[in-house]
Amino acid sequence: MKKTGETIAIAWLILFMAYSCHGHFFFGNCPYLEPVDDFNLTSLEGTWYEIESTGSFIESSVTRCNTPMFSLTGGKNFEFIYTRKIWTSPILISTSGSGRQIKEGRLQLTYRMPVFNVQRVPFIILDYQPNDYILAWSCTQLPFINIQRGWILSSKRSMKNETLDDLYDVIEEKGLSRRYFVTIVQDDCDQN
Repeated sequence: MKKTGETIAIAWLILFMAYSCHGHFFFGNCPYLEPVDDFNLTSLEGTWYEIESTGSFIESSVTRCNTPMFSLTGGKNFEFIYTRKIWTSPILISTSGSGRQIKEGRLQLTYRMPVFNVQRVPFIILDYQPNDYILAWSCTQLPFINIQRGWILSSKRSMKNETLDDLYDVIEEKGLSRRYFVTIVQDDCDQN
């Protein structure tokens, strides 16, 4: 009986982890996606609101008010702070780091994570409209698998449905799936 209970617990843990990572992990190599060719780094500066992102249990159920803020530091370099709230807590948690523009729509973010230490991830701009929206994507290659993330960022806490539909079209044209994107709650975020 004890063995059966352990097996069921392990099965639930595996199912939970698979559900939590849905839309992130893929077998094989990272696909090459062409970034926009006219991205000006000054378009990144300022506060952005995460309207949707490739979701997991954490993004869809645990965090809200996800807000990246970018500031230019000279040349092709910038710093960022990514804040969010957990559940109904009014407390903001944040991750900070730096980045650089490798070429027009290709950026690289560097930040520290507990346990994993320094992380360097690509941040590819797939589409943007200055002072309105940014569609960004990232893929990190690991042995046998890759981790993909996507973000729809807006200069406002909400986005017109027409704009969102246009961005869904871009996502599909790039060979990605919009079904992995989840809405990020941007309500009751006045402390950001």
